[in-house]
Amino acid sequence: MRPPRFTIGRLLLFTALLGIGIAALRSPSPLWANAWFSVVLMVLTIAPLAAIYRRGERRAFWVGFASCGSLYLVLALSPWCREEVSPRLVTTALLDLLYGPFAPPGPIPAAIPPPAGFSTMPDPLSTLSSPMYLPGTQGGPRVLLASGEGPVLTPSPNAAPVPPTNGDGSISTVPAAPEPPPLTERSGEVALIPPPGPVPPPVPPGPFTTSVPTPIALPTTWESWTAPDHQSGVGETLGGITLWSPEPFRRIGHCQFTLLFAALGGVLTRRLHATRHEPETPETV
Repeated sequence: MRPPRFTIGRLLLFTALLGIGIAALRSPSPLWANAWFSVVLMVLTIAPLAAIYRRGERRAFWVGFASCGSLYLVLALSPWCREEVSPRLVTTALLDLLYGPFAPPGPIPAAIPPPAGFSTMPDPLSTLSSPMYLPGTQGGPRVLLASGEGPVLTPSPNAAPVPPTNGDGSISTVPAAPEPPPLTERSGEVALIPPPGPVPPPVPPGPFTTSVPTPIALPTTWESWTAPDHQSGVGETLGGITLWSPEPFRRIGHCQFTLLFAALGGVLTRRLHATRHEPETPETV
């Protein structure tokens, strides 16, 4: 068997495929995934034709190329094998481990600054572990209780009524508005009865203004196909195994492994074909 010859053309082709493969893994978009899958299908379709019309070692190479590549592609990406066999392949685990170095997630967006007049101090109520008594304007002081669902304000027992106050803390001299008569059921409709007590003063307008929210611009068709996808398929459980790499990244990687195993299968089959035709050396007596 002749040793394999590495010509300049083959080295350039190998370098180009390696660069394109790394670029696709670093930007796993749906377009890259579909392009690699289409190229693999086209190559595996041409391989049986080359095996038929070639002779000798070249026929053996294309036979091994077609058989090994087609077998791996079926085990890795076919509908049933994708859920039962593919998660148990060592190449799937290798792709899941290489996802971080090859295609790291995008940068974390910066925190939104607080509005003017506010700070980012932690909420003191989130660390409340004992009851706290707070003053109130109606119904007496309030007891602030900590519970599993968040702080709850409840009236304290035996609390003395507190007169209404103004905004500056002074006692209000404006007489309380008369209580409206309670509503009753009329015409089969149930009306709510307002709680007793003085009517609270209107809330003064704050520094915030009401504005119409800006509509979110939807991505274009080109952006939907070419934008890197780091979310779809993350955390997907297949065959009892949770995968943390996105689905386009795994599909691109499996297509590249298909070509690799197909080439290795072709080289192995050609070597087997060559050794079969080697003459046997006569045994010496």
